[in-house]
Amino acid sequence: DTPINPLEYKILTDSTAAVSNCLLLETDTISIPEKAHIKGNEYTVTKIEKKAFSYCRRLTNIEIPESVTSFGYSAFENCSSLTNIDIPVSVTNIGYSAFKNCSNLTNINIPANVTSIEEGTFNGCFQLNNVEIPASVTNICERAFYGCDGLREISVSNENNVYSDDSGVLYNATM
Repeated sequence: DTPINPLEYKILTDSTAAVSNCLLLETDTISIPEKAHIKGNEYTVTKIEKKAFSYCRRLTNIEIPESVTSFGYSAFENCSSLTNIDIPVSVTNIGYSAFKNCSNLTNINIPANVTSIEEGTFNGCFQLNNVEIPASVTNICERAFYGCDGLREISVSNENNVYSDDSGVLYNATM
């Protein structure tokens, strides 16, 4: 038997595609391939579309290739079993509410190329306890960390000209 591919794709350009949907809501581990084969053609996977993994409540682990550069809004919303995610350094954009209600997410690495943390990105991530803000982040939107009751420390890169931290508390650097 050929294994079932749990992912659906959307063609973006002549050479790129996005993960648009996960068909197996009950799976715990998914590995996104760097290349998708659609109707006999090969496409580089560069995006995770809006709500692609929404409500994959049993998902605990996801492997994302370096070819991915952006996550659409609510891409992982309500993945309540997700505890850790390694976002590739290639990612430059994380859509709003991307990790909303990932209530067991404890650790997140924000890649050095991300410039904005959108509204509600980590809303309801109750177990998130430490966030490191790279120098590249120049915009943190309202409610980006709303409902992160377990958040104890925010560390900002010393090279960040917009934000700073003092004893784990986030400040606008101009204050």
